[in-house]
Amino acid sequence: EEARLRERSDALAAYQQQALAAFTLKLKTVYDNGETIYTGACQPCHGQNGHGDGTAASRLIIPAEDIAAIRADRDYIYGILKNGTPGSAMPYFRLYEREKLERLMDTLSQRFDMFAPPQKAPRRTGSQSFSIWANTCSVCHGIDGAVSPFGHTLLPAPPDLRAYSLTHERALAVIRNGYPGTVMPPFRAFPEAVLEELAAISNSFRTGR
Repeated sequence: EEARLRERSDALAAYQQQALAAFTLKLKTVYDNGETIYTGACQPCHGQNGHGDGTAASRLIIPAEDIAAIRADRDYIYGILKNGTPGSAMPYFRLYEREKLERLMDTLSQRFDMFAPPQKAPRRTGSQSFSIWANTCSVCHGIDGAVSPFGHTLLPAPPDLRAYSLTHERALAVIRNGYPGTVMPPFRAFPEAVLEELAAISNSFRTGR
């Protein structure tokens, strides 16, 4: 047993200096600006360009969101950063005071235009799509984009669409393909015109603040 432990220790010794250097660098890093916080806390999952393709993303059951496609109210994103998203790998960042999270949100705005005004619907919405929303989508998202009582029981819960939207292209992709690891199913069986209109409806509730 002693020989086995010594062999294991020798095998790990090669990595000791590398691990110590990485740990020392972390201790010396001052997390006092948005870019540094993004690199250390967000980029491993969301990636350098925000597309959910960071080095840790492949290990997630629920994929990291493409945050470059989020268009949301600043206070709503602050709540997500502070409290995390229960049921997903998105942790809370209460260790950062408000000022540092504000600097991180400045970075999210500069990099991804996250707090841009809502997009206008690219087309008029027909009655069939409104009916699908009312009878299917509203079960989780609510008629008016507010999370329904049932939606609040889900982990993760759907976003409040009154304060959170996606680019039209991203909303369309989620509706068409679903969101793996969540109860959001794919709706690719619907005609493309209906999918386009459902994406427009999902982005119609946010007024922007």
